[in-house]
Amino acid sequence: MLSCEAQGQVFALGHVQVPPSQTPTVLRDALRQAASHNVGRPPLSELTLAIPGLAPAQPAQRLRWEAARADGSPLTLESAFFAQGEWVYQASIVGAGLEGEAVQMFFSNLRVTP
Repeated sequence: MLSCEAQGQVFALGHVQVPPSQTPTVLRDALRQAASHNVGRPPLSELTLAIPGLAPAQPAQRLRWEAARADGSPLTLESAFFAQGEWVYQASIVGAGLEGEAVQMFFSNLRVTP
């Protein structure tokens, strides 16, 4: 997983190779469930995300969760989950309020190349 922090938000991109015994969609859905478990609630919203180079048969999913940190301050997580070939990806942003150009730029610049 690669990550960086900017303006109080953490941007991360992780990937995992699908074991021969699983299909990419099963692993993608497991990552999605793990994110919900980590936040402690189901996502508030779910959208289909168009990612250039991604096979149309397996569209990306963009989800958003809102929760609170241990100190009560707000926490928002927004993640995209997608699969290409034998790889499954998760692109996420975590911060106190995820609005604005940086969030849109992060998700709109995701690409899949051979």
